[in-house]
Amino acid sequence: MKRSKKEIPEVLPFGPIKGVRWITKHALERFFERTSHKSATFGFAMKTIEDVLSKGLEKEPTGLSKVFKLLDHDFKAAKYYLTGDGNSATVLVVRDDILITMYIDKNGGFEEVKDG
Repeated sequence: MKRSKKEIPEVLPFGPIKGVRWITKHALERFFERTSHKSATFGFAMKTIEDVLSKGLEKEPTGLSKVFKLLDHDFKAAKYYLTGDGNSATVLVVRDDILITMYIDKNGGFEEVKDG
């Protein structure tokens, strides 16, 4: 089934899951670009992203990876939720309560979030 050619709003309601209440058009576009679901429906994309977020572990970038992430996201702090095995992870990037993008990471550079 093909997606509608209708214009997608810049931000759509989402969840709430783990405090995320919104998802950007950019994040949905990245889902279609970076997964094998290029012709999936928006409903399928939203459900899949919700599943990934609900299973994801919050991690934080380390070392130079942290510097590059700040550069990538306009020097604004973000939360990173990862799922996957040791070789490849799906990374969802959340700023405030908005899921702003997603990508597939094969480089690592994340560690468990430390409390306190």
